[in-house]
Amino acid sequence: MILSRLFVCPLFAETPAYDRATEVTLEGNALYVGEGAIGIFVVMKDHAAPNGQVNEVTVHLAPKEFLARNGIRIVTGDKVRIVGSRVIWHASETILAREVSVNGKTLALRDPTNR
Repeated sequence: MILSRLFVCPLFAETPAYDRATEVTLEGNALYVGEGAIGIFVVMKDHAAPNGQVNEVTVHLAPKEFLARNGIRIVTGDKVRIVGSRVIWHASETILAREVSVNGKTLALRDPTNR
């Protein structure tokens, strides 16, 4: 059987767009590192939260293979610097990372047009 249509995973179809207008920089320790539907994510403290409180926020990075191929490995406790867009995804505030720095390495995760 040949499929005549391209199947798009619903999780990817729902991923919000990166918005430079909501860009923030977070620096701190990785509280938790995991792998989800769109790749590696890091939970860290958000000292720049709009409500003025210090909240925990999930930062979505990139597929595990892409990070590994570029020499980026993050473990719980690592000091991490993230530049990313603050967005609402599945009714929760999250960060879509554009750049990640860890262990002396910095990696751009999106091109200049934020794709």
